[in-house]
Amino acid sequence: MSTQQTQACTWHEVGPARLPVPDAWESALTGLGAVFVHPEEAVTFRPSLVLKVIPRSEETSMAWLSTVALAADRELLHEPRFISDDVWETATGLGRMHLVLYRSGLEQIASQRWLVPAGASAVEATATYAVADSDRMESLMRSMVSEMRVDEHQPSAGAAAGLPGREPKVDDDAMEAWGQPLERLRKLQWANRWPFQGPVLPRASFDFLATTATREGPLGRLEAGAFGREIEQLAGLGLMDGRAQWTPLGHRVADGFRNRRFYAQTTLRFGERLSQFDLFAGQNMATALTGPSYHDLLEGAVPDPETRPHELMGLSTCIGAVAQWVGLAPAWTLGAPVVVDAEPLYGTLRSGGPAGTDGMPCPRGFERFWGRPWVEWTVGIPELERGLRFINAGEAGHFAIEDIDDYSRVRLTPAPSFSVWQELRRLFDAAVDRHPSEEGAPS
Repeated sequence: MSTQQTQACTWHEVGPARLPVPDAWESALTGLGAVFVHPEEAVTFRPSLVLKVIPRSEETSMAWLSTVALAADRELLHEPRFISDDVWETATGLGRMHLVLYRSGLEQIASQRWLVPAGASAVEATATYAVADSDRMESLMRSMVSEMRVDEHQPSAGAAAGLPGREPKVDDDAMEAWGQPLERLRKLQWANRWPFQGPVLPRASFDFLATTATREGPLGRLEAGAFGREIEQLAGLGLMDGRAQWTPLGHRVADGFRNRRFYAQTTLRFGERLSQFDLFAGQNMATALTGPSYHDLLEGAVPDPETRPHELMGLSTCIGAVAQWVGLAPAWTLGAPVVVDAEPLYGTLRSGGPAGTDGMPCPRGFERFWGRPWVEWTVGIPELERGLRFINAGEAGHFAIEDIDDYSRVRLTPAPSFSVWQELRRLFDAAVDRHPSEEGAPS
């Protein structure tokens, strides 16, 4: 690795790549790569950027490298959540940009990877940072990689390693749009399904939990007697003891009600079935009351509002949890915005079948989304008076939905998974960062 200083940054040369890195960052050479670490120490997770050179043969496509890299994430990362796999256009050809989330303790970490073709090699740049720091770190890391210069004529620094498996199956629509093979992403979408099924709370017990969590003092003897069944159920989950006092675990669950930052309601609608994810975010922890996820609804699950599982999670993991529950996953999102009449569109959504089977004509440029089940999802945060609304069309990806012309027509706008994630993250960041004077929604 060689270095060359310029104003405010140092250019580091690693194989065929030259990368600008801020002067204050720490750096170390690691064989065919280098590690660059952000100087901040007063954080729970120090951001870093790892640069690696991968020798490759002529038979090794970027699609294969991308598939192998994501498969490794699935095996090595703790609770990985795959958000996006996008084409990354460079001067040396089409590469990839991945975003994968994983958990470290109570922190959600973003692993953002760029794969760039470099002739006889490929360059892999992987940024890791806390999701809570995304607003600062994502743009900084992206800027560094965007400015990276790659010499595609430099010979390989070593023998090409054999890759496991074989060339992935090709997505024909995406290949036609981009002019070169792009891998199918369906397996990633199903690997990304909501994995949790927490303890089930009957509605009466959850209502009792939410109300009791905000009390100043303990329950009186008469009150404890009146809610004996609910107390027994909470005690069975380790949230209360036999005297109706909160246990340490119970205090953590109660944080989302007692010290509430915000409440977020996410809904999924598939045909006539409606599922809900209610999130009560406290100062450090959040409690979620869940229903069947995106994948569950596709498989025929029927929501039961009287008995719903609850999950306890760290505050920074909430965004990733919602993204996974609604089925946000890598997809090649193609097409252009279209405007359609509202009545046939909502008829299609109510039918719960693949788009177009009820006779609605396919708008030009929207063919990628046709013939697939459409699941509508919304997320709203009352304290912000803001929300989001999308349709998940599975392997075709997402599109935003907006009522226009006095609700007589609807604008449909294709939305790549990464852009959906950015909107979702900004919404939750705004909720977490609200000034205390803006708080005051009822508990």
